[in-house]
Amino acid sequence: MKYISIFVTVLLLSLVGAQDQFWISYADSDSAVIMITTDTETSGFQFSFSSDPILGLQSLYVEPGDVIDGFMLSFNVQSDGSIIYVGFSLVGATIPVGDHQLMTIHYSIQNGGGWLYISSNQSYFLPECIMFEGVIGDVNDDSILDVLDFIVIVNYILGNIEFEQNQICASDRNQDGVIDVTDIISLINYFLYDEPY
Repeated sequence: MKYISIFVTVLLLSLVGAQDQFWISYADSDSAVIMITTDTETSGFQFSFSSDPILGLQSLYVEPGDVIDGFMLSFNVQSDGSIIYVGFSLVGATIPVGDHQLMTIHYSIQNGGGWLYISSNQSYFLPECIMFEGVIGDVNDDSILDVLDFIVIVNYILGNIEFEQNQICASDRNQDGVIDVTDIISLINYFLYDEPY
């Protein structure tokens, strides 16, 4: 049996300006339990899970915790071997304040022991969008804010597609200069509650 040394404690900027903490409470040779500590209700999350390159980590499947029932969960393996996870609710569900088991990630390891990492450094910084004349959130430029825009932003964050300059500018719903899960939540809030931004 292979054992993995664990070294993790990372802060993530939450969707409402507070700090959420993600950490690994348990890991062995084929799974890791991911925990979240929140100080305010959270409607989405985004983090990267990776290992030392020598491990050859491969994600097989994710077992969501009860706290994210009703959340949509997406993940994608990046070229560097890390895995980006994005979770959000399409129905206005939130993760309550406190410590919660977010998910269990099941994986295979190709080589011996090493370190596992969890990181929230999955932000996409934007170039200047001063001359942008489109509708904020209308990423596919069809003059309609709909689920298609939502899907395109998720695929961009997961690294499945590249954006043109106008799509980059349209994706930053909350105008904070970063394309991340908060922009997805902003678009969902527009759909659910008719909130402009």
